[in-house]
Amino acid sequence: MLSALRGTSAARPLTVANLLAAVDAREHVILTREELNGALARLIGDGKAHELESGRYAAGRGSGAFTPVDEASFERAVAEHTGEPGSPESEDDDGDSVRLLVRFHCGDARPSDTELDELSDTLEDAVGDRADLLGFELGPGVVELHLAVDEDESSDEIVRALVPASAEATWARRFEIAQRQAGGAERRLYPAK
Repeated sequence: MLSALRGTSAARPLTVANLLAAVDAREHVILTREELNGALARLIGDGKAHELESGRYAAGRGSGAFTPVDEASFERAVAEHTGEPGSPESEDDDGDSVRLLVRFHCGDARPSDTELDELSDTLEDAVGDRADLLGFELGPGVVELHLAVDEDESSDEIVRALVPASAEATWARRFEIAQRQAGGAERRLYPAK
C-alpha cells in the first residue's frame, strides 16, 4: 500500500477504492476493512501517509489523525473498484478494467524516492486523466508501476504516451510495458515481440 501512495499529494490523493485497486493489481486480493484500516493506521502513525479528509490519503506526514474507514464507505469503495452495479464507476462506464504494467529493470541501481517521485510526475503528465497511476512495487532488480486505464481509452495511445516518459528513468537498464490479463497473465505491448 505504501508504494501506491508514492507520488501522491494533496493535489493528487488516493481514495479507498484507489488503494484497494493498487493492492488488488499487485496481490490479486481485495483487502478486508480490518486489513485496510490496520495498514492505514500503521502508515499514518509512522508518518509515511496522512489523511487529507475522510477517505482520501497521500504520502508524507500530516496531522497524524486517522479516521477508520466505516463499513458503508468500505462497501462503496469495493463496489467502485470491482465495478458492481450501483457504484459510481459502473454507472459512468465499465470502470478501470484494463490494467497496464510498466516494468523497469534496474539491476542493483535502485532508484531513490526522489527519482520515483519525479518519474511518477512525468508519467502522470504523459497519461493525463486517461489512466490512473496505482503505485510502484519494488522487487529484486525491478520496479513495477501499475496503471488502470478506462475501457473507453485506447491502450495503444496510453502505451505511446508511456514509452518516451518511461525512457526518462535513466536509472533503468530497460523497461517493458504489458497488459495484465485475467488470472494474472501478461501480454507484452512494448517492446513488441
